[in-house]
Amino acid sequence: MKNILFICTGNTCRSPMAERFFNQFARGEAPEWQASSAGLHVSGTPDAASCNAIAVAREYGVDLADHRSQRLSQSLVDEAHLLLTMEGWQKEAVAAEFPQAAGKVHTLLEFVGEHGDIGDPISQSLDVYRTRAEEIMQAVQKLVDQLR
Repeated sequence: MKNILFICTGNTCRSPMAERFFNQFARGEAPEWQASSAGLHVSGTPDAASCNAIAVAREYGVDLADHRSQRLSQSLVDEAHLLLTMEGWQKEAVAAEFPQAAGKVHTLLEFVGEHGDIGDPISQSLDVYRTRAEEIMQAVQKLVDQLR
């Protein structure tokens, strides 16, 4: 099994949505791949996904209710075949903290041939979460197509 690790800041919004969207799509399209997620700035106690992330993911038929955040670690980096961040600064932070990962870390959008970042919706409206979820969903669909 090949592993993709989606990375964002707190692992409560974007990366959990990307993980669950990917695993839902990959099940039938790229079954040799599985995804997990982590955050760069996660406190010692795991947090649940944000309420808005849970609500928006549910609109896509994805359940985030059982998600708990985890901090990016050496073992997660070592286990992943591909590390995909939501923003460019996160990619740079991962490469700086884990130099051996530099060749396998990309932003999600650049990996699927697009430009820009998927911004952080934390503490914003449900509509902003919907916009971010749609951006993630489209990128993840392209990712699964690439991996097939």
